[in-house]
Amino acid sequence: MVETYPSMAGSGDPWSYWTVLRRKILRKMHDGLTTFELAQAFNQSTEQILSELQPLQTASLIKPDKGGFKPTFFIADRQETEKVYQHSQSTGRKLSEALLSHWNHLESAYRELSLSQHQNFDELSFMLVGSRILDIGLLGALTRDRTLLTTAPSRPSPERPDARYYFWMVEGELEHLGKYGQNDTDLPWSDWHLLTFGKNWIEGEHNTAREDLERRCAELIESDSVEDPKSLSAELAIPYLSEAESEKWATVSERLSDILLDVLIGCKSEINELYQGLKASTYASDSFGEFFCWYFHLVFAWTIDLIFEKGVITIPTEWFSSIILYKKGREGVLVT
Repeated sequence: MVETYPSMAGSGDPWSYWTVLRRKILRKMHDGLTTFELAQAFNQSTEQILSELQPLQTASLIKPDKGGFKPTFFIADRQETEKVYQHSQSTGRKLSEALLSHWNHLESAYRELSLSQHQNFDELSFMLVGSRILDIGLLGALTRDRTLLTTAPSRPSPERPDARYYFWMVEGELEHLGKYGQNDTDLPWSDWHLLTFGKNWIEGEHNTAREDLERRCAELIESDSVEDPKSLSAELAIPYLSEAESEKWATVSERLSDILLDVLIGCKSEINELYQGLKASTYASDSFGEFFCWYFHLVFAWTIDLIFEKGVITIPTEWFSSIILYKKGREGVLVT
């Protein structure tokens, strides 16, 4: 179903200001409607529209402009969403080609892990490559480099004067926000985590299998029936990497992510040209980073699907993969 879908990354809380009506107003504002035209479009008085806009201004999501207002964040209408979605496929193809050219190296590195004694690489590569390299690994490389992913805009509100986050809204299907993502559950042992990666939604419904695993993990921890990460992995019947092997794969992931970063940087001019052709580039002066956050999620999803077509990875029938591993520090953090 065609809808507008918002997303954010960073530190802040725009959701307390978010209502169905304000979302619809912002979508019309993207088309350049004045306050008077917004009132007509929603069959309300100008005063009523202004009362809906005031909280959005308080949250730094809109700003005054020539007697009216305009969004401060990235919005794409349906036509723009389709344009960006198709463009991201070509970039995903470039990443897939670069990744496949190093596949032998990945397979060799995997054979050094104890997991290789029980499972083939293609069975675990949805997690070990899709999540750890294409999603989190490449995102980390982008954050360190700052060539494409600029600092998140400051968006202070009364409750969060320190808020700094990317915010974007796209019109289209839910999948247009990006098909795959990682969930990270902190475990009670220092620096140990349960990771799941894949789809949270399948044909508009929650991925209940993924949710059931995460809930089962929480129940086992609360019951104190497992004594360490390895025993938890056995209870959940999911893969486990020791501390040493976790760090070994993290090193492999970082090296490959840096190689893929170079491919993305090589696409910078055409990505920027794409952005400059979108309406948000004319009214939201600080929105390239937000656009690229969205674009990146599309790109790595295409990359996964393209290497799946080549038969080198297996995507589980339940559309998610899981693992327990050791890692230090915060991941997927776009604000530094």
